[in-house]
Amino acid sequence: MNRIFLETDNRQVDTAFYLAVSDLVSNIRPGENGDVNAPVLMAGMGYECPWVRDTAINTHHAAALLVPDVARNSLLSCLTEEN
Repeated sequence: MNRIFLETDNRQVDTAFYLAVSDLVSNIRPGENGDVNAPVLMAGMGYECPWVRDTAINTHHAAALLVPDVARNSLLSCLTEEN
């Protein structure tokens, strides 16, 4: 993954962005995406799989822009295949 950073003339904004991105990245872990083990965004520490509501919110707000492949994997991992 490419380094994600923000540089403004406001150190507090830069620090807040860095902390938010750090939190986002720390919750990206291998997860089931159909038959593929792919990086997905977890709801937080201690979660074993992405939660549908949290995945929808996280991909809408941040992940889709910053880590689009992870956002896609996360959304797909919440689907249930039925005949």
